[in-house]
Amino acid sequence: MTSRITYFAPVCLIFFFVLIGTTTLMRKIEVHPMHYLFVAAGFFAFHLLLVYMVGLLNVHVSFVISAIVSVGLVTTYLSAALGPRLPSRLAAVGQGLFLVMFSYSFFIKGSTGLTVAIGSVVTLGVLMRVTAGVNWGDVFARTRRSTPITPPPIVEARIDV
Repeated sequence: MTSRITYFAPVCLIFFFVLIGTTTLMRKIEVHPMHYLFVAAGFFAFHLLLVYMVGLLNVHVSFVISAIVSVGLVTTYLSAALGPRLPSRLAAVGQGLFLVMFSYSFFIKGSTGLTVAIGSVVTLGVLMRVTAGVNWGDVFARTRRSTPITPPPIVEARIDV
């Protein structure tokens, strides 16, 4: 079961990144790709811990410990890196839904696909509702420099043959 949970980990991470990415775009929070790298590492800490702890502890105990560690890593990192501009509660709830709920659905036989489908549709609905009034042209507009960029001078090279 843990191998199936880890196999679908990228799907959960993509949903989480959509949530974080949309929120940071709407709030005009600059997020560097390194932030996403560290968040992904904290997210996958759940899977790493789960796979190794399940050989030593009960699978449910391993799951809870792994979830607490991963959510703690991601939310404290985002709080430290982005400050109060990105609510840590949003990150905790998002990770709770996309990582913990999706992963726990593997314990309930036959419900994994339905859980992911329902989670996807609910996520889409919430994001559509929250972003309905957003002017995406303004969000994705490139900032213009106040001073024009001057191209470097063209230097002619001559080769005597």
